[in-house]
Amino acid sequence: MASKKGGCSLNPSTKHKKEDTEDMELLSLQQKLDLIDDELHKLHMFCINSGYNPSQIEQFAEPLSKKVKEANRKKWLKLSMKSCLFLCASWFLFSTDPGNKLICTIGRRAAIQIMPIYDWSQLYYVDCLLENPLHESQMNPVLKDCYACENQNEISRVKNIKEEDLIQKYIKLDKPVIVEDGLSQNDHQEFTVEFLAKIFENSMYDSCDFNCNVKVSGHRSFLKQVAAHEHPQYFAFWKNCFEDSARELRYYFKKPYFLSSVVEVSETSWIYISKNYTAKKPKPILVDGPMVILMQMVGTVDVVLFPDKVCEDVCPELRETLHGGEILLVNDFLWIIDYYPNGESESIGIGLTGSFD
Repeated sequence: MASKKGGCSLNPSTKHKKEDTEDMELLSLQQKLDLIDDELHKLHMFCINSGYNPSQIEQFAEPLSKKVKEANRKKWLKLSMKSCLFLCASWFLFSTDPGNKLICTIGRRAAIQIMPIYDWSQLYYVDCLLENPLHESQMNPVLKDCYACENQNEISRVKNIKEEDLIQKYIKLDKPVIVEDGLSQNDHQEFTVEFLAKIFENSMYDSCDFNCNVKVSGHRSFLKQVAAHEHPQYFAFWKNCFEDSARELRYYFKKPYFLSSVVEVSETSWIYISKNYTAKKPKPILVDGPMVILMQMVGTVDVVLFPDKVCEDVCPELRETLHGGEILLVNDFLWIIDYYPNGESESIGIGLTGSFD
């Protein structure tokens, strides 16, 4: 209603709205958010009590949720653009000589200022930041280490062994063990001379430390001639010292199921092969590393474990026959491993190195 002075008076509802607006301005941001959250909760409960299902409620709230999604999308877009700009600027600063020198200078000064609070210089002398629970320093054994193998009269045989049992009962105690179902996950029977010849025939990599009773130029020539049945009696062993060559072979078999994830298997590998050959003297297993993994793919082979020179008067010599599908695990801390090619059947073994570093 118009006043005598030509103004307009506020009705009661308008006055209440003005008062509510003024009250809202006095609230903090968190109080405003709590108030909105409370109103939305009341509205949600009203819809539920009115008999609306969740999909209908979601449909009613679509205009509001759409705005929220758009706001979040813009927020992430701005963040992505800022990150890209930061990365580009960082790359530019590091790639230019003045910028690189400036950053290095600031970094050195900051590191010097932090040093009284945290002595970061000690990190320079640390071999690794994350300790491997299986890692133990592999130094030369002393006499007291020999007591671990003094009463070891045979190589244990196990099946279906768990990773933890293998680690605690054998690996950590430096006890050799044969896992009889070690190659159960692999089709090891397909490993024949012909199969190996196909794998390596197109390889561009030579082998290392090739030894054989046949006069050939290398492992590829040897496999080709043996696959063609040119040599009725033979033995050979060599190292796939190039990682790409070893990787070609690794493609055809899986990592044994019982090896823990912290045991790292080396890229390089050794091949041991024989047929109709009985050796009078043992041949060396030249796999070197904290753990020797000898996988017998097909046939049989006799392995001999000699104790280290320090332990030769304390620990006995161990002999065992590996059959197709079995895996021998030996820590080379106390043992030196040799093998005897024997028998008429074809024998193929693969040697790997395992480490805990």
